[in-house]
Amino acid sequence: MKEKFNSFIEDGFSYTLFRPKPWKLFIVCFQDMTISKRIRFILSSITGDVIYYMMNEKNVYLGYCLLERKNWRYPFLKKNDYIISPYVINPEYRGMGLGTQLLRNVGNAFTNFATGRLYAMVKIDNTPSIRAFEKVNATQMGYANIDGVFRKYKKCSRDSAEFLIYMI
Repeated sequence: MKEKFNSFIEDGFSYTLFRPKPWKLFIVCFQDMTISKRIRFILSSITGDVIYYMMNEKNVYLGYCLLERKNWRYPFLKKNDYIISPYVINPEYRGMGLGTQLLRNVGNAFTNFATGRLYAMVKIDNTPSIRAFEKVNATQMGYANIDGVFRKYKKCSRDSAEFLIYMI
């Protein structure tokens, strides 16, 4: 990704790039960190994935999204593609449309400054996230489930799907 995508301001929110390190995975984390998630985020920090933090005018962290490069977990992606994995809104600010804002603004910036496409995996029963992706006009590209201990995503039929695949 081009350097101009490091930080930007859009719709009154500032977005700041953070490059995770194995010893500092997040600036602020709004989700429970199981051992398997911690290992996955450590691996992401090694492969050069990035996190965009969303802040308001008072510099309060409202949410973030991890942009993960194409890797062995997502065999259906192409070389320059990224996947949002995950995006999280601060629990104190949920239900205010911030997830939609975060997805829209990071998606627009990605489109303007990166090559490749931006995808997301959304749990099939995560109605708020599905609505957020629909509001940003993301295209549903198919279905997937997780295979094995290493959590490799595989495309599948709708009947056995755990996740929806979206392209922003």
